[in-house]
Amino acid sequence: MTFLCLEGVGKVYGTTVALDRIDLEVPAGNRMAIVGPSGSGKSTLLRVVAGFEMPDSGRVTLDGQVLADGASFVPAHRREIGIVSQDGALFPHLSVADNIGFGIDRDVPDRTERVLRLMDNVELDRRLSGRRPHELSGGQQQRVALARAIARNPKLMLFDEPFSSLDAGLRDSMRKVIADVLQAAGMTSVLVTHDQVEALSFADRIAILQDGRLVQVGTPRDVYFHPKDPRTARFLGEAIVLPAMLGDGWVECGLGRISADTVGRRGPGEIMLRPDQLCLEPVAGGLPASGSNPTACFGRITAVEFGGAVCTIGISLMKGSPLAASYSDGPAANVDFKVRGLSIDLPPIGEMVRISVLGQAHVFDRTT
Repeated sequence: MTFLCLEGVGKVYGTTVALDRIDLEVPAGNRMAIVGPSGSGKSTLLRVVAGFEMPDSGRVTLDGQVLADGASFVPAHRREIGIVSQDGALFPHLSVADNIGFGIDRDVPDRTERVLRLMDNVELDRRLSGRRPHELSGGQQQRVALARAIARNPKLMLFDEPFSSLDAGLRDSMRKVIADVLQAAGMTSVLVTHDQVEALSFADRIAILQDGRLVQVGTPRDVYFHPKDPRTARFLGEAIVLPAMLGDGWVECGLGRISADTVGRRGPGEIMLRPDQLCLEPVAGGLPASGSNPTACFGRITAVEFGGAVCTIGISLMKGSPLAASYSDGPAANVDFKVRGLSIDLPPIGEMVRISVLGQAHVFDRTT
């Protein structure tokens, strides 16, 4: 069931179109992430939903209630929406307990116990209840902000870059805490972030904005492995984009013949592979003779970037590879790309490797 619905929502600042007829539905209980490059309109969209901005066109409804449609506009404080911002926006002169209980009426009989239960829900030590925000770590401050936001049982939770000021370890733990709290409460939420990994790991569905337009909505796996266009593919992570000839359930490119859902298409096209799909096998004794295996693909290691458990390996497709030779005059010749490798078994720079592909290639739609 659709819980939050945006229909044709537009917002213009002077000559800049911040939102261009956005249509978006968020099902009840879902965690939706909105991602996009800087200036794509994602923060403006969040502000329109929160009630901090009035849309110039379109309609916003929440749980069947019209929040904005041009003729009417429900102000932010009457929308039953909680929000957690990047800095938490805690009151510096109030204690942790008073920050969390700020939105709870003081005449509620079990107010103190309710505040303590909220601290438990966000995994915040009760002994911190008397401290001021400046006496807390960044992660603890975000937990206080989350507890304060859910204290009044909002219909919808909004998160505006809530993890960007935290270090990597805290970001991971806070994502887990927030996801668990939302799931336990059955609460619908919208996260705005510029961090693709954050969105992919947190959300049930992802909406991608570019230049104020909504270009794709889907599950994290769908948008990652089946992006709408090369620009979207590269925004969501490292992508290997190659020209290819499309056949019946396969494509042929500089990396060989690869399984693909070509949807009945034939002829030239463009495909994408994620670096995780490429496997490397060292080749002893140099490049094999061209007649030994006409479908084999070879490359040479050009760079190795150490990154801890998982490292980045740069590869240049060999012009002398039996398959690559047929592309010597085309755009696939001398293709340079990157793959992922485990740090325990990294190949040396200059080593020749055979390249194989796992899974299917994604074929971009011809209209993109």
